[in-house]
Amino acid sequence: MVPSRYRRVVFPVLLLIVVLLLASTLSSVLSPVLLAMLLAVILNPLAVLAERFSLPRVVSVPALYLVMIVLVAMTASGVGGQFGALAQSLSGETVIGDLNGNGKLDIGAGEE
Repeated sequence: MVPSRYRRVVFPVLLLIVVLLLASTLSSVLSPVLLAMLLAVILNPLAVLAERFSLPRVVSVPALYLVMIVLVAMTASGVGGQFGALAQSLSGETVIGDLNGNGKLDIGAGEE
């Protein structure tokens, strides 16, 4: 028979190890679920506020997601420009894909 004091220490440690292994195994599933939960927690007060101004939730939720996508795209664009400038300054050469010499990648632009 295992003494009680060992059970009080060993059981939580084994439980923690099992939970961590399970989380590691299911991380490809848990990451999107946790991200969705985080977005719901962040955007729900804004949807409730929009409902107070008599805007239906069916309209406010897609509008909030559209605003969020635009903000993420603008942030990515700004950060991408900074990375391009950093790469150019570190290498001393033009960035590959810089067709007009402005130090930024010209995605989708063809040869002129």
